[in-house]
Formats: sequence, C-alpha cells, structure tokens
Amino acid sequence: MGANARFLFFTGHIQRREVVPTRLQENGREAPSQRSGATTFRGGESVANYLFNFTRKNAARDRPLREQAAQLLRLRLWGIGDRTPNRDLLRDGDRVLVFVGAPEKEFIGHAVLSAGVHEWSRDEAARYPGSWTGGVAFREAETWQHPLGIEAVWSMTTAAATNPKAMFMAGIQAMISEDFDLIVASRHGSGERKKRATVSKERQKSTSRPLVKPQLSNSTAAPKSPFEPSALLDRVYAEAERLKAVVAGASGQKLSEAGTRAHLINRQLEALGYADFDDIEFDAPVESGDFADYVLRCGGRPVAVVEAKRLGAPLGAKEAAQVVKYASVLGVRWGIVTDGRKIRLYDPRVPHVTPENRLVFDLDFAGYADREDFEVRLYPELELLSRDRITDTAGLERRAARQALWGILTSADSDTLGALHEELRSKRLVQFSREVLAEILGEMLG
Repeated sequence: MGANARFLFFTGHIQRREVVPTRLQENGREAPSQRSGATTFRGGESVANYLFNFTRKNAARDRPLREQAAQLLRLRLWGIGDRTPNRDLLRDGDRVLVFVGAPEKEFIGHAVLSAGVHEWSRDEAARYPGSWTGGVAFREAETWQHPLGIEAVWSMTTAAATNPKAMFMAGIQAMISEDFDLIVASRHGSGERKKRATVSKERQKSTSRPLVKPQLSNSTAAPKSPFEPSALLDRVYAEAERLKAVVAGASGQKLSEAGTRAHLINRQLEALGYADFDDIEFDAPVESGDFADYVLRCGGRPVAVVEAKRLGAPLGAKEAAQVVKYASVLGVRWGIVTDGRKIRLYDPRVPHVTPENRLVFDLDFAGYADREDFEVRLYPELELLSRDRITDTAGLERRAARQALWGILTSADSDTLGALHEELRSKRLVQFSREVLAEILGEMLG
C-alpha cells in the first residue's frame, strides 16, 4: 500500500504547552492505557498538537483513504520521508489528529506519539505497509467508530478565522490545543461538544504555561546560540507584543515613516537576526536619486530589499511596484514592504504579471490572540524571513513555489488549467466549467 504520502511541509517552532495528563477516551470514558505503566505524557512535560493530513498522493488507488489511514492507526505506525521539513519537531507525548483529504474530508481518529521520528526497528519495518524506512510510532491510538466530517466542526475552530475553507497546505499541520480538544470532543455529538470544549478551555487557562526545556546533562555542552529557533522565537514574539502595545496606545497614531523605522522596523529586523554591521545596508542607492530603505544581507550577499512606510500607511499596488523595481535593479532575490505591522513579501522574478500579483504572503505582525496563536499562525512565515532561513531553499523558495502552483492550478484563466480542462473534456471524463474545475483542484490541493 502506498501509505507514504501526506507529509508535506510545516515550518516553524512550536511552543509546547502544559496539559493535564490524560489518556485516550473511548465512548466518553477513560480507556485503559495501551502502554504498560504509562498514564501520563512525557513525565509531566508539555506536548504539542498536530494534524496529520492523509491525501491521495502516493496512496493506494484501489482502497478508500479512510481505510488506509485507519490501518496505520491500528498498526500505530506513520511513515515520514527523510526530507520532510521539520520532522524533528515531533516528540514523545505529542498529540495527533488524523484527517483524510478529498473526497472523504473527515477526521477519523487521534493518537499520542511514543517517540519522535526514527528509523524503523526490525519489527516495525516488518509491520509497516509502505516504503518509508522510518517515521513515528503511536503510544496510544484510536480509530473513531464514526468519522467526523470537517464541515460539522471546522467553523467552530479558531483556525477557521484565517482558513475558512480548511485548505491544509501542510501534511503535518500544527494546531492550537483548544481546536484539537474541540474536534476530539465533537466526535461524541453536538450535545457533549460544547461541554467538553468549555472544560478543555478552562483547563488550558489553569495549566498552560511556556515550557522551559531541560538542560543537557552534559556539563560541557555549548551555550545556547542566540540564533537557535527558541531564541529567535522569543525575540520575535517580544517585538510583536511591543508592537501591539504601540498600536493600542496613542503613540501608534503619530508615528512618521522615520519614527516607524526607528521604533519598530529596525528592532524587528534585529530580532530576525540582522544584528551585525554587515547584515543591513541602509538607504542603498538604486538609480536616479532613489534609495532602498534597507538591503538585507546574508554572508555578505544581498538577499532582500525592504521598503518601509509609516505605521498604518496603505500598502498597495504603488508600494509593490516600488519594491519590485528596486529588487530587480539591484539584483536582489526578494522584496518586502512593511509599515511595521503589515508585512508583504514579493517575488520580483515572476514574469508577465503586475508587481502586486507577485505577492508570496501577507501577514499582520500584531494579528494574533495569544502566544500559542502567534506561534502556530504567524511565526512559521516570520521565521522564513530570518537571517538564518532566508536563503534556505526549503524555506522561502518552496513557499513561493507553492503559492505560484496554487495560483496556476486554481485560476480559471490559467493556460495550464485550460489545457487540463480540455484534456478532461476530450476524454469525456467531466463536463464541468473551468471555474468548477478550479474549485475542485483547490479542494484536492487542500
């Protein structure tokens, strides 16, 4: 069986939060632990929550996705490729929701990891039905008797505010604990859903706090680098909190462009790792008297042009054209426009489209509810802009490629989609319009 595919990309560091130790639930009652002597997760340490997205890619064509994913839950094994980004984030005790994509589009079970990613043991390799040579094992796993369709619960999640159509761009998708608990509780029906979600929310309030990672037992271990993921996360989050305070206060309404640069953007760039003298060129000359506000450098090489605007200024077509022009003239890979709050990343190399349509992503640096929300929704893309990641081909380049493919395959005006539509019509496989075909492809990509 082709049980290898589902694991695409999740980039970013996830803060682990304290949860009340629990076991898997069956029919609303606590089930005995299926791991001898184990009733708590990671000896009191915190856990992270993930959605494992099982799709048609490389799956067996002659069996329903639900059946194949359920088999992996029963075996308590889930294969992960060697090149899957951030696979090492998964750890013992982390909680997993299993989702199968189109056409089923439903949650079918949940599990608890017994360890992080590892090479299969001889016994695991003999039992695992796919071709991956490693992955994760489940300490506990439950296949739900009645799968939960995503339309029955997704609108109630926090994630629906930014992803209303539940288009999962990742095979390993981080989740906040409240959404995880809501979905697990919802499999029992609407009557119990509200009660369980409320209890879960109160539990999170009383028990959640940032995890302090244990120190290595080796006393000669090297000191923590200021550019390790956790240090980067702490710095960037501190600047996000500072920005929210500025926006909430009266001072945020009075900042000029120079003030925005001095009080916000300069500090944010430093938090992202551009802290040395050679990391930033300020007011770099472009042509005919123009100057780029910042040129970010990595290893002495220019990697991004940043155009700054005053806090609250509009960031539209004019600003996109400006940064794309500067990046193209200077031969710099990326263009960024920011007012200290909104951050827009452009790919200047995209041909035959207006600068505004070269957008890779657009985020609100202050648009989050709490730290966990920040880490799940904003930090993964902010991390891609950091000095240590901006030249990583598995980072921004891959993110830009995904955005481009999404646009090509889901636009009714796309030549590629038109050719696909014509081929399907010639084979009399479908009679849908190009617009409907674009919607179907969007669902499949999700």
